Amino acid sequence: MAAASPGQAGMTRPSQTSVEKAAMEALEDALDQPSEERYDYLAKRSDLSAEVRELALDLLSADVQAIRTGGAGEILNSEEGPPPELPGYDIIRLLGRGGMGAVWLAQRNSRDFQHRVAIKVIKPGVFLDTMVERFRRERQILARLNHPNIAHLHDGGETDAGQPYIVMEYVDGSTLRDWLAEQSPDADQRLDLFVQIAEAVEFAHQNLVIHRDLTPGNVLVTHEGQAKLIDFGIARPQVEEGEISPPSRLSGLSLTPGFAAPERSQGIVSNTLTDIYSLGRILKVMMGTARDPELRAIADKAAANDPAHRYQSVGEMVEEIANFRAGLPVTTFAEGSGYRLRKFVQREKTLVGVAAAALIGLLIALGVTTWAYSRAEDSRIMAERRFDELRALAHFQLFDLYDQLDSVVGNTAARVELAGQSQGYLLELAGSRSDDPDLQMETAEGFLRLARIQGLPAFPNIGEPEMASENLGRAEEILRPLGGRGLNRAHTAIALLEAYRALVYAHAESKPPESLEAIARSYAALEKVPPSQRDWNWREARRMARMASLEWADLELATPMIVRYANLMERDLGDWPQERIGGYEYRTDQARISYYRAIAVHNRGTEEAYAEAVQQYLAADALFAALQKDYPNDPQTLYWRAWNSYYGYAAAATLEDDVTATRLLEQARASVERLLLIEENDNTLATFDERLREAQAEYYSNLGRFAESIDLMQGIIDGRARKAEARRNARSYSDLAYGRAIFGSIHRKAGNREEACDNFRQAETLMARLVQRDELAGYVEYLRPGVNANIALCDSGAAVEQLQPLSDQ
Repeated sequence: MAAASPGQAGMTRPSQTSVEKAAMEALEDALDQPSEERYDYLAKRSDLSAEVRELALDLLSADVQAIRTGGAGEILNSEEGPPPELPGYDIIRLLGRGGMGAVWLAQRNSRDFQHRVAIKVIKPGVFLDTMVERFRRERQILARLNHPNIAHLHDGGETDAGQPYIVMEYVDGSTLRDWLAEQSPDADQRLDLFVQIAEAVEFAHQNLVIHRDLTPGNVLVTHEGQAKLIDFGIARPQVEEGEISPPSRLSGLSLTPGFAAPERSQGIVSNTLTDIYSLGRILKVMMGTARDPELRAIADKAAANDPAHRYQSVGEMVEEIANFRAGLPVTTFAEGSGYRLRKFVQREKTLVGVAAAALIGLLIALGVTTWAYSRAEDSRIMAERRFDELRALAHFQLFDLYDQLDSVVGNTAARVELAGQSQGYLLELAGSRSDDPDLQMETAEGFLRLARIQGLPAFPNIGEPEMASENLGRAEEILRPLGGRGLNRAHTAIALLEAYRALVYAHAESKPPESLEAIARSYAALEKVPPSQRDWNWREARRMARMASLEWADLELATPMIVRYANLMERDLGDWPQERIGGYEYRTDQARISYYRAIAVHNRGTEEAYAEAVQQYLAADALFAALQKDYPNDPQTLYWRAWNSYYGYAAAATLEDDVTATRLLEQARASVERLLLIEENDNTLATFDERLREAQAEYYSNLGRFAESIDLMQGIIDGRARKAEARRNARSYSDLAYGRAIFGSIHRKAGNREEACDNFRQAETLMARLVQRDELAGYVEYLRPGVNANIALCDSGAAVEQLQPLSDQ
C-alpha cells in the first residue's frame, strides 16, 4: 500500500485544537460528577480516544488540586505566568494552577481594612460557554450563602482581558481527612465539627441550594477548628422531588460507591436528600474506628439507599446527634422501655452511684418510675397522636373535602355543618398555644380559608359574614408575630388576609378609605417576601390583592385604576409556572381581565363606549361559558359570569339593544338561580338576586311595562327598607339609596310625578347621611347629581316630563 501524502495524513489525524476541544468537553461532563468519581468517569469513557482521555485526565488532575473554592494549601506547577491585575487587590503569590485557571493569594489594599483573600480566575481562550456559565453560577450561588461555615464570597467580576473571577475568603487550614489524620480529635471535637458542616448544608438548603458534591475533600478545617464548606461549582437550585434530569452522555455510566447518592446513577436530579446521603457518608468517615452503635445508626439512616428511608431534612439529623450527645434516646437506633431506661441511667450516673447502697429500694423505685414513665409516655403519645389527627382532619375538611362538595347542588346544610366542625377544630388548635411555627401557620391559614367560605364578599359563601370577620381577626393574631420573626410564609398569608379585609370593607361595610388602606397593606406584605421565596401561595395572595384593587375601583368608578390593575393582572400571567398555564386559575383570570376591561370601557359613558363594552362583555361571557362547560357548577365561574352578564345587560339596555339585553339578563338570572341551589344561605347571592330583579324592573320600564316594573321594584324597596332598619350600616343604606333613585327614575318614565319626586328626596336623605359618615360609595355617588337636579325641578313645580334621566346629569 502506498504511503499517504502529508495532506492525506493531515486529514486522518485530529488536530491539536480538536483534541483540546474534545478533552475540554469531556472535562465539562466530568465536572458534573461528584469530585471523587470524576477520574473513574473519564477512565471509563470508551467513546474517547486515548489522546483525548489522557489530556482530560491531566486537566482534571491539575484542577482538582488547584481550582478549589477558598484554597487549601499551596499546589503549584511550572506554568506560573503573570498574575492578573485586579483593582483593589494586591496579588501576593500563586496558590495553585490547572488547565482551567488559577487561584491567587491576594490582599485587599483598601485603607479602611486589610485582609487576605483567595482569587479564583478562569483561564482565557480555552473554556466552553457552559464552563464559563458554571463558574458564574458558582459566583451567584455563593453570593446568596452568608454563613460562618461556608467560605465567603467577597467580590467577583471580570478582568480587563474578559476573564471571570471570584474573590473568596482565604481558608488557611486542612482538608477534613488531613485534619482527622493530623489532629486525632476526640469524639466531641469530631461531632462539634460535623454539626458545623451539617448546619452549613442546612443553611444552603434553606436558601434553595443543593451542594451535590459533599465529600471530605470539599470541607476545610481552619487552625482554630472551624469547618468551611467549599466548592459549589456543581451546585444547583432545588427541584421537585423525583424529577428526572434530561438524558446526557453521563446517564449510561455507573457511579463508583462513595459519597454520591445511588439515585444519581438513575439520572434523578439532586435534591436535599442527595446531600443528606453524603452527610451520612461523611459522618461514617469522621467516626473512624471508634464507632458508637447509635452514631452508626444515625449515619446509616442518613446514607440509606432508598431516599424515603433517609432523614427528610438536615435538621432532623442534627437533632438526633443532639439527643445522642445529651444522653437522650436516638429514635433511629431502637425503641422500647429497656433502651430508654438504659439511656436514663447513663444520664443520671451520679444519682445511681449515690443510691447503690440501697439497691433493693432503688430497684423497686426504679420499677415504679419506669412504669409511671411508660404510662406517661403512652399518654403523651396518645395525646400527640390525637392532636396530629385533629390537625390533619381540620386541613382535610377545609382544603379537600369542602372543595369536593363545593360544586354539588343540594348539600348546603352539609357544607354549613362541615364549616362548623372545622371552626371547632381550628379553635382547639389555636388554643394549644404551641410554639411550632408550622402548626401556627396551618391554623392561621385554616382561619383564612374558613373566613372565605363563611362570608367573603365578591365570592360565593355560606352567608356567615360575622364569623368570617372574627376568623380574619384570629388569623391576624397568629400571623403578625410570625411575620415579625421574618417568616416569609406569614408575610404571604398576611397579604391574603389584608386583601380579604379590603373586600369586606369595600362590599360588606361600604368603607372605601379603609378598603384602600387594607389593599396597600396587602401589597406591602407581598414586597416583604424575597423574589426567590415567591411560591404559588405568594402568587395566589397577589391574585387576591389584584382582585381587591379591581373591586374597589369598580365600586368607586375609578376607571384609570381599573385599567391599571387589569393590565397588571395580565402581566402577572406572564410569570406563572409553566405547569399552571392554561389551567383553571389561569383561564379564570383571563376571563376576569376581559370583564374588568369591559367595565372600564363602559364607564366612559358614551354611545360608542357602550357598544364597545357590550362586545367586550360578550367576549368575557364566551370565556366564562367555556370554563363552565369544563367545570360544571363551579361556584366562582357561575358567580363571575353572572356579574359579567349583569353589567353587559346594562350596557345593551342603554343602547336599546333588546335582543342582547334580554339574553344577558336571562343568563345572569340563570347563573344566580344555579348558585342559590348550591349556596342557598349566601347573603351576597341574595343581594345579587335582588340587584337582578332591580335590573328587570328597569328593563320593564324601558319596554313601557310600567305596572310590572313598579310592582317588582316596590317589593325590592320594601325589603331593603327592612334591612336598613335592622342593620343600620353603610351597605344597607347605600343599597336603599340606590334603589330609591332607580325607583324615582321608573316613576318619572311612568308619568308619576309625586312618586318620582318623593323617591328622589328619600334617596338624597340617605345619601346625605352616608356623606356625614364618610361612607358614600362611588356607585351611589354617581347618581347623586341627577337626583339633586330632579329634586330642584320638583321643588320648582316642573312637570314630570321635565324631569331628567339620571344618566344625563
